[in-house]
Amino acid sequence: MNISRIFIYSLVLAIITGSVLLFVKLYSEYESPSDKENLSLRQNIKSFEFLGCAGAYSDSKTQVWRTESKEKTAFLVKHHESCGNTIGSNPRAFIDGTTIDFMYDLSNDTNTVVFCECEYWATFELKSNPEIIKKILVNGYEAQMMNDLSEHNQIE
Repeated sequence: MNISRIFIYSLVLAIITGSVLLFVKLYSEYESPSDKENLSLRQNIKSFEFLGCAGAYSDSKTQVWRTESKEKTAFLVKHHESCGNTIGSNPRAFIDGTTIDFMYDLSNDTNTVVFCECEYWATFELKSNPEIIKKILVNGYEAQMMNDLSEHNQIE
């Protein structure tokens, strides 16, 4: 083997090794939400109930209904995800000014999902509610605010 070929192989090997090391460094610096941040988001939740799957989804819109009584304000959410989930857990709510993002994790006992979309329902009750809500998200996806079921709608 001549010297120029050895040099080229060494250069290619150095580039590949450098790329892999850079990827590992960048990946290790990525921080997923910490337990402390998740706890902070869970502290916004007064109550949560996973209502389950209603079967194949009727439309692809993520929708939220707000219900109010003297005792509480609850948000009923409908969204679609992969079929086969039977457990809703780890509820969180991110509130930023006039935006609320309701989040929770879907899973099942069998660790399998089906390649179809199903309609899931859940209710969230917050410890405190913003006076005005201009935007609602469910698991990061924009939701359509449906007719308010209370007498006093403060949602713009």
